[in-house]
Amino acid sequence: MKRERFNVPEEEIDDFTNENCTWEIKGENYKYVDKIRVNGDGEWWGVIVQRESDGKYFQFDWGYSHGSGNYYYEPEWVEVKPIVTTTTKWEWNETE
Repeated sequence: MKRERFNVPEEEIDDFTNENCTWEIKGENYKYVDKIRVNGDGEWWGVIVQRESDGKYFQFDWGYSHGSGNYYYEPEWVEVKPIVTTTTKWEWNETE
């Protein structure tokens, strides 16, 4: 499957760490959905957004270096798909 990809310069989204945000990029609205930990030096997060016009999901990454105190933003947004998983938890109660 070919995934949609495009670049969004940092200055177009301003605060890429905002979890309560909707961004307008090239006339399309993208709403924050979730963030996930991703691999990288320091603290890196993948932000999942949803394009309102067609419901597609995209991820962009940003990081923070505790050593330098700098934030880093990766401008490539890549289409992602949700995967639903089921987790089984077992309850054990000594009083029953």
